[in-house]
Amino acid sequence: MALLLASCAETETKHTQNDSECRGFELGGRLYSMRVPKGASIEPDSARGSVMIRPNAHGRLVRFLSVAPLAGATLSPPTDSTTLANGLTLSYSLDEDSGGGSGGPEAELIGETLLDPKTPLMIVCHDQQEGGANAEWCLEPLGTLAPEASPKASRCILAMTALTVTTSPASAGSCYADPIRLGKAMAIIVASRACPGYAHALYGKALDLFMKHAAVIDQSTGGCGRERTLATTAADDRLLASPIAFCAEVEAALASDATLAQALLEAGARMAP
Repeated sequence: MALLLASCAETETKHTQNDSECRGFELGGRLYSMRVPKGASIEPDSARGSVMIRPNAHGRLVRFLSVAPLAGATLSPPTDSTTLANGLTLSYSLDEDSGGGSGGPEAELIGETLLDPKTPLMIVCHDQQEGGANAEWCLEPLGTLAPEASPKASRCILAMTALTVTTSPASAGSCYADPIRLGKAMAIIVASRACPGYAHALYGKALDLFMKHAAVIDQSTGGCGRERTLATTAADDRLLASPIAFCAEVEAALASDATLAQALLEAGARMAP
């Protein structure tokens, strides 16, 4: 297995200077950096040790890259394989017609790679574009994924990530959502990954379907990235403090909110009784 590059800054080229930037995030308890589209939203999920990268979180079209520990997930057999610029081998399957809407057709790439022998990762890359979606857009950013070994650099990256989550100009003042229902929705997402009674975790396209049908956020005014992160962190804390009480709390919320319960069915995370 090839070694990852020491820093995504080393991969900078004339092609990437103008449309991407080197950003840091935590993944599976370690710090990494990667070149992502400028202005992209980076949304960590501390419960799963994963990260969601949205090039245009507040746009109408659905485009994201999700990187998460494989954690026993069963993926469809890969139909293709490629060696990325950083030496990682990505095995994946590609669905070039995974749905669509007013924004055009959608495509999705699902695959896996190994950061090291003990760190298998699940990769989900989704795209929606009028005229044809390209779910392989994420291969170039993934080719710059690299560990940040320096403690000093790690502290710097943590600070940068915190600033990105809490002070992003794109999200400031643009969230139109009931904070109580948003908190319930984020708790349901966390519960789908940690509590019994779910067909599968809310992740990738299923997560977007849940949020769409939950009607918690006015999608035309912004994705509420900061608010979603804070609500998810609060749910994570309650889960860690008492898993049984947290799961019971979420079940009570679902019993009292038919829209959220139906959204779970629409996303396929629960089966109709």
